[in-house]
Amino acid sequence: MGMMKRLVLLAAAGLAFAQERPEFEAASIKLSTESGMGMSMRGGPGQLEWKNTSLRYFVQTAFGVHDYAYSGPAWLDSALFDVIARIPANDRVEHYPEMLQTMLAERFKLAVHRETKEMPGLALVLDKKGLRIKPVEPVGTITSTGPNMVRIEKGTMAQFAANLSTALNRPVKDMTGVAGVFDIKIQWTPDMPASSEPSDMSGSVYAAVQELGLRLQVQKVPVEILVVDRAEHVPIEN
Repeated sequence: MGMMKRLVLLAAAGLAFAQERPEFEAASIKLSTESGMGMSMRGGPGQLEWKNTSLRYFVQTAFGVHDYAYSGPAWLDSALFDVIARIPANDRVEHYPEMLQTMLAERFKLAVHRETKEMPGLALVLDKKGLRIKPVEPVGTITSTGPNMVRIEKGTMAQFAANLSTALNRPVKDMTGVAGVFDIKIQWTPDMPASSEPSDMSGSVYAAVQELGLRLQVQKVPVEILVVDRAEHVPIEN
């Protein structure tokens, strides 16, 4: 195949990808005038609405990153916007993070990259006494995370670690080396710190995990960070 034909095919493939990228049908973006008011979000039929919401929140929501896995200029925290976005009739609200990515790229010229760095966190490892839970048949995965609780059905150890990370707002890395999927539900005492292993672990997240034959080990772990390279202060008109 000639070089020119190959470049044409690549360009066509890139154009097709861009056309298929989920996007809002329309989005109204205005600087918020509600100084001192809290952020709010609500959804209606085919529509999502945010008020007094920081650009940083939109970035983190679009890319699904926790506070500890985000790095960006400070002004993104204080740049507040009111956004009303219409979801296409043939699309699902579950795609809205990807639609936010498109909106941020097109309207704010957002540019990001990812890099890995080590930071203090928790490693999920096997307990010396061995795993106490049995694998189950891999038929779909259901997860839920709440205050001081993680429940996962037919999930991998990596997914369990990710859910723990969400519940604790702290990096948790799967280092068990365990394959297969499991049904897991744990609860622990509120306000039990996870920054260091307590001398009395009763009721803690450490104790709850240890009952599974696993252990949370305080150490530095590799974390993928989303870095904001650039963004416009004022959004481009729709």
